[in-house]
Amino acid sequence: MKPLLMILGAALIFFDCRDRSVPTPLLLAFAGLMLGYALIEPQWGSAALGFLLVVSISGVEYLSKRPLLGEADKLLFPILLLRITPINLPSYFVLVGIVGVGFAIFWQRYWNEQSFPFLPALLLSFLGLDN
Repeated sequence: MKPLLMILGAALIFFDCRDRSVPTPLLLAFAGLMLGYALIEPQWGSAALGFLLVVSISGVEYLSKRPLLGEADKLLFPILLLRITPINLPSYFVLVGIVGVGFAIFWQRYWNEQSFPFLPALLLSFLGLDN
């Protein structure tokens, strides 16, 4: 199942970088497969934390009238955390931060845009950390 997740994840990253959007069927296919994969050993506490973070970020977006994360990021974040054990959460967040900052610098340097796709940081960090 993991090779299929990697292929779908690569496709999501490709579309997010190219179009700044991901096709809904591809996103739903990845999310459904990920949910099936996660239910082997679900980490409900990690997913609940991810959900609370998404709700908090959405509140900040609402108050500031400025988007911080894309809809695909908000959907996949708690789903990805279903597979990250609580002991590995700090490592995942640090990895997301490092990959995100690196990707932001690369994106701004080569495309000269202030905003950048964040889905690559979420997925690459997950794939790098998941067993």
